[in-house]
Amino acid sequence: MLTSVRDCLTGHGVASDRLHEEHFTSVPTAAPELTARTMTVENVGDVVVAAGRTMLDAGLAAGVPMPCSCTVGSCGECRIRLLRGEVRGTVEDGGVLACVSCPLTDTAVAIGPAEPRD
Repeated sequence: MLTSVRDCLTGHGVASDRLHEEHFTSVPTAAPELTARTMTVENVGDVVVAAGRTMLDAGLAAGVPMPCSCTVGSCGECRIRLLRGEVRGTVEDGGVLACVSCPLTDTAVAIGPAEPRD
């Protein structure tokens, strides 16, 4: 896609020094788990995370308004708070990147950033 857009713009006379490209790489996604788990979303309810699915995939499939953007763990937009349980994937300061995380146990989460630490 980047090549097509660049070719189109330069074909319309846009100087190449006026173009800016960003290249992203993905982080490895969490390994699929063998057991479905329950993810309790604060103020929403229970969502079943099927074996091999990420917390984000399960939440979106259930109609939960979960934030997301890149879906590969690069942007941090899908960060949710882990209230209880364990996940395989990114956990930092109480936050989980839902797009690359699979629950290892039943979990409880809250949509929104982790609380600031003192």
